[in-house]
Amino acid sequence: MRPILLTGLLAMSLVGLPGCGGKEADVPGVTPPTDSGQGDLSTTPEAVRAGTLDVSCITDDFFAAAVVRPQKIFGSPVAEGLPLQESLASLERNMGVDPRKVAELIVLVETPPGAGSSRALPKPTAILRFSEPIDLEKLIKPRWASAETVRQGDWSYYREGPAGDLAACAVGDRTAVIAREETLRKIVARRGGTSTLAERLQAADGGADLAAVLLVAPVRHLVEEAAAGAKDEIPKELAAAAAMAEHLEAATLTADLSGDPLARLVLEATGPESVEELEQTAQLLVALAKMFCTSQREEMLRRKPREASQATVELLDELLGGIQVVKEADRVVVTLKRPKEMDTLLKRLAPAVAPKRTK
Repeated sequence: MRPILLTGLLAMSLVGLPGCGGKEADVPGVTPPTDSGQGDLSTTPEAVRAGTLDVSCITDDFFAAAVVRPQKIFGSPVAEGLPLQESLASLERNMGVDPRKVAELIVLVETPPGAGSSRALPKPTAILRFSEPIDLEKLIKPRWASAETVRQGDWSYYREGPAGDLAACAVGDRTAVIAREETLRKIVARRGGTSTLAERLQAADGGADLAAVLLVAPVRHLVEEAAAGAKDEIPKELAAAAAMAEHLEAATLTADLSGDPLARLVLEATGPESVEELEQTAQLLVALAKMFCTSQREEMLRRKPREASQATVELLDELLGGIQVVKEADRVVVTLKRPKEMDTLLKRLAPAVAPKRTK
């Protein structure tokens, strides 16, 4: 459960910047980046409510997005029962800011170039929103060894090296965008428009710990090409899962560590026949997960500390037993029920997730 709690912070490391915030930046001829009316966001988890998610930086250049709320997660009863103090202190030293002050983190995945270009996914884009003003320059320059300030008229941003692999700019005094330089320029120029991904993410978000949306159409051909190229390496029992992109229009995931259900995944089918395929694939994956955990049960129980190992097995049993797969019209809904004894089991798990001390 500890890796789940740190999801937002790990996502920050994907774009190479441990944390940010800072000064306003304007672009000639473009509406200046502002704080979209959320400048008074409270530091309490309750302040992140449904309808407060700012998606103005999510353009149609992206096919996947996830919003994580570290501040809400770290303030939840689940987190309070885990020994995270040392990990949080270490993250604060590395980031230069308390991770519990990250109210929201949006991670975006850009649609890769078309045929004839590199098919690798570009580095993800991060939009970070803090619960208090943070100086972007003071956080960037000590952590980007070759950081330089780029100015174009009234607009300025920071760039990591001349190649422009990473760039960062502030939006108001509590929000920052970190992306590839080319992507950052497009975001600022197009900010405030609409996109299918932005609308879907805003509709899915209800102030939960995590909300994520994936649009399959922009990358369907890439997924199918990858599956075809690896068909000889894919186990027979996973063949249906490998072909899932053919039947999937979009996927939406929401999760709340303090809620019930714990998580909800909605798979939208491309048509009536596809919804049947998606239901069968989802049922298959759940069955395989149960079989795998059963095969590893004795090995997990032998691990020390034994009490934590027993709690791990009990928690997995409850989680897997609480999965439901239901077909609803043109979609399949997978829900993960919250275990009744989850808080107690997590406390028993604490010794296993505590940081190991070196002598």
